[in-house]
Amino acid sequence: MLGVSSASVAIDIALSELIRRYRLRSDVEAYAKTPPTAEEAALGGASPDWDDLADDTDWDADWAEVR
Repeated sequence: MLGVSSASVAIDIALSELIRRYRLRSDVEAYAKTPPTAEEAALGGASPDWDDLADDTDWDADWAEVR
């Protein structure tokens, strides 16, 4: 099923996946138990100020398509 060379490799893959799923489930449970603070909720709803990313670079000139 996994296309690996030995049962040992298959067991390693299965155990790694089991550990990954356990950690993910633990993380989800931890976040579900602890509600976000008002500051964290505000950060989640904040929109970025895209003007901070503006520059005078002429990207079309610097990266002109090669034809």
